[in-house]
Amino acid sequence: MSAPTNPLTTTTLTLYDVCRSIATTCPPLGAPPEQIARWFEYCVRLLAPITRDRSHPEHHEAVEMAAKYSHDALATREAARVNGAAR
Repeated sequence: MSAPTNPLTTTTLTLYDVCRSIATTCPPLGAPPEQIARWFEYCVRLLAPITRDRSHPEHHEAVEMAAKYSHDALATREAARVNGAAR
């Protein structure tokens, strides 16, 4: 997956909008670990408009989601490195 731009930059952005975009960009089953890690990073970028706006009503939830996606990206890369997964 190439590095897509963030299509969600409006001030009325909600977590629902972000989750809908995340779901439509999910890598296919059996995707290589690097593609999955890039997707997790992309999810963090999609959440950025909310995580940067402390006054957004869903800021706290978005920060938690971004932290989990960031962790998953790192864990996916580390597992692939340790296991030599280069599918």
